[in-house]
Amino acid sequence: MKGFLATTEVLLPASVPVRIDFTSRFTTRSLPEDFLEHAVGRGRSKTKTWTSEGSGAPLLILIDGPLMYLKVTRETAKAV
Repeated sequence: MKGFLATTEVLLPASVPVRIDFTSRFTTRSLPEDFLEHAVGRGRSKTKTWTSEGSGAPLLILIDGPLMYLKVTRETAKAV
């Protein structure tokens, strides 16, 4: 997703693995508790990466642009 002064909301299935890359320091986010922040590179690197584990192929979300807000929510797991 690319933009400036944008708000985005993403609804994810309960167990999908996700990687979110933020290329700007000037972003805000609301993520579920299962996401972990990872350091990428050294020094002046601006990219921040957040990941969550799950089953299946990982979904990559790239947030490119300043002053963006991302809200991620997950569907609740269904009992079988």
